[in-house]
Amino acid sequence: AIKEQEYLFYKKMAVAYADNSKSLRWCPAADCEYGAEVESVGVKCIECPCGWMYCFRCGLEDHRPCDCPLAVEWTKKDEAGGANAKWLLVNTKDCAKCKRPIEKNQGCNYMRCRHPGCQYEFCWLCLGDWKTHNDHFKCNKFDNLSKEEKDKLNNSEQDKRQELQKYVFYYERYMNNNMAIESANKIMKNLKKEQKEIAINLALTLTQLEFLENGCQVLRNAKRTLKWSYAYGFYLNNDLQRNLYEIIQEKMDMYSSELHVLMEKDYETAKTN
Repeated sequence: AIKEQEYLFYKKMAVAYADNSKSLRWCPAADCEYGAEVESVGVKCIECPCGWMYCFRCGLEDHRPCDCPLAVEWTKKDEAGGANAKWLLVNTKDCAKCKRPIEKNQGCNYMRCRHPGCQYEFCWLCLGDWKTHNDHFKCNKFDNLSKEEKDKLNNSEQDKRQELQKYVFYYERYMNNNMAIESANKIMKNLKKEQKEIAINLALTLTQLEFLENGCQVLRNAKRTLKWSYAYGFYLNNDLQRNLYEIIQEKMDMYSSELHVLMEKDYETAKTN
């Protein structure tokens, strides 16, 4: 009991010391007791041994390419919205062919309607036919209201509706990439649990199997950057910067989506072989 009291006392002292230090910060992840100390206040991103990546300056999840004020503003905007309405908006859509409702329960943008009479394969974001889905650019570019929609609305209503549509557009893609991160985390967790069985199935050593874990880490980091790039894009008003931003974002989205499909297929293959 005495040792436990001593531990709690010193822990409380350590927390108080870190909270009042400009060079120390506790990891914000749930149930994590690690802290980080930096030599320079210019250091921004911290990768904790627990696996969580966070911003040393504001304590939020690693939010590059957003700066801290923008990330905080986006987070407040996210928290102020209707959670249930946004969940339905982001996670459910009608099949692009048969119009039956579909729920998205995995991180990959590849979708297939489960209705026996349909089986249509399409992109979750743009609803385009997956077989001819070569132009990822249209999936990440926000377009303003059509002329017909503008003609029906007065200026005030038009501004409100356009702002809402713009937010919904970026929020949906923000959450879509967040779902992809959760999917990568799930694969990573299962890999660690089943690595011996998978290694036997694939006739590989545990060292040779590291490519799957490395792939998950690359996918997770790419999707985190993409996730916050949509928060960044929501506030980006410079047309020249936006054009460059959308080109870079398009490439990153295309390659990370290809990696995501491969990771999910490779993991399922490794389990069933």
